[in-house]
Amino acid sequence: MLLAWSRRSQPHLQKAVVEVCTGAFGRRHTAKALRRLRNVAAQGHPDVIDTLREAVRVLWEDATVRQMLFGYVVDWCKSDTTSQTVGHRTFTALALDFPPDAAGLPPLLQAVIEGNADEEDAFRPTVQGLVTGWRTLLRQAAGPTGERDLDKAVFTWLDAALEHHELKYVVFDSLRQAVNVSGTEGPILRETLRTSAQWWVQGQDRPYAVEKEDLKRELSALLDQDLIARRNQPLASQPSTPGAPSDEPQGDAEVDAA
Repeated sequence: MLLAWSRRSQPHLQKAVVEVCTGAFGRRHTAKALRRLRNVAAQGHPDVIDTLREAVRVLWEDATVRQMLFGYVVDWCKSDTTSQTVGHRTFTALALDFPPDAAGLPPLLQAVIEGNADEEDAFRPTVQGLVTGWRTLLRQAAGPTGERDLDKAVFTWLDAALEHHELKYVVFDSLRQAVNVSGTEGPILRETLRTSAQWWVQGQDRPYAVEKEDLKRELSALLDQDLIARRNQPLASQPSTPGAPSDEPQGDAEVDAA
């Protein structure tokens, strides 16, 4: 029934699917629940997307499902049909603090800390997956109102890099690779990131600090270094922007029909 409802373009049925898949069913049958959430995501109804975003945050609390869940979020970010809707919202849900004024690190950076500490069964998100999510955020022209999710995420991650030395590498590496693309898109993404980083140094309700200026300059220098290296590469050897994957995560086929 849930599988059938997840494929029907009726928001009230899809919200019911999300609610069930976020509860006990999702914890006991995670693969099935995520496939049903994927079907809901493919519909892209605006009034269902926020519900799906909250579902991702709830499911993330179960450490045993994080690797699979992160894979789905990355796939949603890669897909042309879901990257700027579900992909954008769900990656943001994991890249930002929740609630917005909560203390501590957002889920993805907390997972990096736990992975670095070699905690038993700790999931550490891959840099390539983080790059895919960040590229989705950087492609956002503007938020619906007020501050963009992109700017909030940049502020959060640069704050983390400043306060937690062990996170600096993964933050810088994710941001650098996210904007290191060929073609006309590269300059746009780099300028978008540089602008957000400058607002982080000094903007509305964000007082200036020398430490922030130094960190921003270090990031900017690395972006310039990457740009020079790319321009010095022969055209044939330059990496291309990854294409959109299939809708089905690797190794996870839809085998259940009920």
